[in-house]
Amino acid sequence: MTSTSIDYAPWMSTNVSSEMTVVAPVPESVPAPEPTTSTTSSVDSRKVRAWAISQGIPVGKRGRIKPDVIARYNEAHGA
Repeated sequence: MTSTSIDYAPWMSTNVSSEMTVVAPVPESVPAPEPTTSTTSSVDSRKVRAWAISQGIPVGKRGRIKPDVIARYNEAHGA
C-alpha cells in the first residue's frame, strides 16, 4: 500500500448497484385514534371572545381560542 491509497472498509463502496433497492421497514398496523368530543364544537367563538375580553382574559382577535378559556366560558354559562 502506498501513502496515497485509501483503505476503505469492505462495507463502504463507492459504486452503488443500479439493482439495489432500499426498503423501509413496514410498521405494525396502528389503529386510528377514537374521535374525541371537542369543547369547541358547540360554542360561538365570537361570543367566547367577547365574554373573555369583558372578563379581562387575554384572547387573540383571530385563531384558536385556548381550551381553558372555552371551559371557563362554559362554566360561566352553565354549559
